[in-house]
Amino acid sequence: MRRPTLLLSLALAALAGAQDLPKQARDRHEYDLLDVDWRVRIDSAKGAVAGTVVNTVRATKDSPFLVFDCANLTVTKVTVDGKKVPFRADRSVLAVSSKAKSGGVLKVAIDYHGLPEAGMYFVNAMRSFPAKTPIVYTQGEMEDNRYWLPTYDSPNDKATSRGTITVPKGWSVLSNGRLVSKANGVWRWAMDKPHVTYLISLVAGPYTEVPDGTDPVPTSIWTPAGLEGWGKDAFAGTDAIIRFYGKLTGQPYPWAKYAQSAVADFMFGGMENVSATTQTIGALFPDSVKGTRDSTGLNAHELAHQWFGDFVTTPRWDDIWINEGWATFLPHFWFRETQGQNEYDLQRYDTIESAKGAMRGNPNRSMVWDGWKVPMDAFDGYAYPGGAARMFALMHRVGEGPFWKATQAYLKEYGTKNVDTAQFFAFYSKALRTDLSSFEKQWFRTPSVPPTVKVRRANGKATLRQTQPTPFTLDLDVWTLKPDGTWDKRVVALSQAEQSVDLPEGPVLVDAEAFLPIDAAYPDLTKDELIRLWKAAPNLAAKMRLSGLFSGKVPAEEMEDYAVIEEDPRMTVRLMSWVKDPTQLLLYAKHPNERVRQAALGQMGNVSSNEAILKELRETWSNTTLNPDLRMAALDSLYKLTKDATLLDAASQTDRFDDGYRTWALDRLVEVDPGHAREVALRSLNGNVNEPVRLQAIRILGRLKDKPGERTVFNALAAMMTERSNSPLRAAIGALAEYGDKAAIPLLEKRQNHGLHFVRGDVANALERLRK
Repeated sequence: MRRPTLLLSLALAALAGAQDLPKQARDRHEYDLLDVDWRVRIDSAKGAVAGTVVNTVRATKDSPFLVFDCANLTVTKVTVDGKKVPFRADRSVLAVSSKAKSGGVLKVAIDYHGLPEAGMYFVNAMRSFPAKTPIVYTQGEMEDNRYWLPTYDSPNDKATSRGTITVPKGWSVLSNGRLVSKANGVWRWAMDKPHVTYLISLVAGPYTEVPDGTDPVPTSIWTPAGLEGWGKDAFAGTDAIIRFYGKLTGQPYPWAKYAQSAVADFMFGGMENVSATTQTIGALFPDSVKGTRDSTGLNAHELAHQWFGDFVTTPRWDDIWINEGWATFLPHFWFRETQGQNEYDLQRYDTIESAKGAMRGNPNRSMVWDGWKVPMDAFDGYAYPGGAARMFALMHRVGEGPFWKATQAYLKEYGTKNVDTAQFFAFYSKALRTDLSSFEKQWFRTPSVPPTVKVRRANGKATLRQTQPTPFTLDLDVWTLKPDGTWDKRVVALSQAEQSVDLPEGPVLVDAEAFLPIDAAYPDLTKDELIRLWKAAPNLAAKMRLSGLFSGKVPAEEMEDYAVIEEDPRMTVRLMSWVKDPTQLLLYAKHPNERVRQAALGQMGNVSSNEAILKELRETWSNTTLNPDLRMAALDSLYKLTKDATLLDAASQTDRFDDGYRTWALDRLVEVDPGHAREVALRSLNGNVNEPVRLQAIRILGRLKDKPGERTVFNALAAMMTERSNSPLRAAIGALAEYGDKAAIPLLEKRQNHGLHFVRGDVANALERLRK
C-alpha cells in the first residue's frame, strides 16, 4: 500500500482530534464524476441504511486525495480500483487517499451505514395518513443526499447512476431511469444519461403502480396501497402534458420513463427527481372533492423540471431561477392549451403579482444572488414567480414565435449540461439576434423594487414618470381608450425618469395586456374612466389589475354589481369579496361550478347573517353527500356567525379524507375552552389519532402552555424533541418557542447541528426568541 502524501496525512491527522477537515481539503473537487453505482439495504424499523457506492471519477489534475460529500455516516471501508486505501470522514466530507493522475479514471468504492436524520426519511404506518402503510423516501435537493449516499453532492457536475435497493418482502421501489430487474426484494434501476446527484432518489414501501399511458414513454403514478383512485384523480393524464411539452420546446421527453410517487411527511409540494418525481401525499384527493381540488399545477411544474432543472441544470444556487423560474413559466402554456386564454391570462397575472411581491419584500436582492447562507435561502419568490415573470417579459419583448425557436435551440445546445445566467443570455442573444445585455443587467443583476410608471394627463399630453430610484429601460405597451370605444395602441420606448408622450384623449393603460412585473399608477383617473377601462379591458389579467383601483373610487354597492355581471366563474371567485348581498350569495351557493359555491359559502361568514343564510349553511354542513370542501366552507362560516360550540363537537366526531374537520375543531377549541383544548391536545400526542390532528395538537400546545404550577405540556413538548420525522419535530420546536420557557434552550441547542436545514433554521429562530 502506498503511504499517504503529506497533504493527505495532514488532513487525516486533523480528524484524529475530532476536528473537521481543513478548508483547503474540504473544497477540493478535482475530478469529473462519471457514474454513481449505489446499493443500499433499508431497515425501516430502525430508520437505518447500509450500503456500498462506487463513484467512478476522472481526475482533472494530479491529486493526493479525493473528497466526497458524506454527512454523519459511518464509513467502514474504501477501495480505489479494488485496492483498500486510507480514509477519514468528518461530519460532512470523506477524504480518500488516491494516486489520481490528471485524466485518469478511478473507481472509488465506499462501504457505509448510518441513521440518517436528513436526506432519507422513514415514515411508519401510524404517521403516513391518509396512507396506512410505512414509507421510506429520499429528498436530495439541495445538498442532503450526502446524509445517505457518499458522493459528490453539488449541482455543478453530472453523472450517470445505477441504484440497487433491498427492501422488506411485499415492498416496491421507485427510483431513477429504467427498471433493470426486481426479484426477492431487490430492485435495480439504471439512469443512462448524466444528471446532477441531488436528483438521485428512491421511494419504497407497499406501493401500487398505476399506469398512465405509454406515449412517448411509460408513465405511471405510484401511490401507497389503498390510494390508487386518489392518485388517478390527482395526476391522471400526465402523458398528455409530456407530449405537449415535447412539442412546445422541440425537445422530446429526455428520459426512459416518467413516474410520480406520493409520500407522507414531505417538506415540499413536489420534487423533480430525474424521471421519478416525488409528490406530497397532500396532493392526492378523492373523487368527492374533484370539483374544488386540482393538482395539475403541481404536476405540470414538477414535470417541467424534467426539461428545465434535470436536462438543463444550473451549476450553482445563485442562478436557481434557471431551474425554478422555467418550471413555473412552462405550465402556463399547458393551461392555455387545455383551459383557454382566460386561464392563461389569470395565471400569468398571479405569477407576475407574486414576482412583484418578492421584489417589494426584498428590494436588496437581485435575481442572480450569492447572498444566501444556506441554499434554501435562494428558493424564494425571486426564483419561482420572479424567474417566470422575467421570461414573460423577455417573450413579450422578442415575440412568442422567436422565443420558442430560441428555446428549442437552447435545449439542444445545453441538454444534459450545466448552464448559468451569463451563458443563458449569451445564447439567447445570439439565437434571437438581439443584444439582451441591458435586459439581463436590469432584470437579473440589479436589485430593485418593481418599476412603477405613474401616468398623468395634462394639456393634451401624457407624462409617464418612473418613481423607483433608478429608471428602467422598458418597451412599454401604452393603450389609450378613445371616445369611440376603440384602443389606440402604441409601444413607447421608456428609459428616462420622466417622458412626455402625445396620446389621443382618453384613459390610458400601460403594459395593457399585463406581461411585465411593473406597477402602474393613475392618480388622475376618474371613476367613470375606470369603469370604461374595466368594461373594455383587453384581457382578464388587465381587469384584475384594474380591480385594485376600485376601492376608493367606486362605491361598494356598485363594486358588487360589477362582480355579479362577470360571466367567467374564475372572475366570480376572485371578486366574491365584493359581494355583500345575502340574496346574491344564496344564488351563488347553488351555482353549478363548485368553486363558485365554495367561495360564496365562505363569503357568507363575512356578511350580516339572516335566517336564509343560516339555513343554507346548516343544510350544507349537514349534507354528508356533498363535496367535503363545500361542507368545510359552510361549517367555518356558520361558526363565525353563530359561535355555536356544538359545531366543534360535531366536527370533532366527523371523518374527512384529510381529517380537516377535526383539526379545524381543535384549533377553534383553543378560543372556546382552553383547558379542554389542552386535555384533548395532550391526549392526541400519543393517542390513536391521525397525523394531521397530532401535528395540530403539538402546535396549539405552545400557545396554551401549562396550568400554573404544572409542567405537563412542557414535558410533553420536550419529549417530542427526539422525533425522527421532520414535521412533528419542527412543530415541537415552534411550540417550545411559543411556550417561552428558557428551560427549553438546552434541548434546542442539542439540535443546532441537525442535518435538515429546515430544522436548523427553526432551532436558530427558537433560540433567538427564547434568549431575548
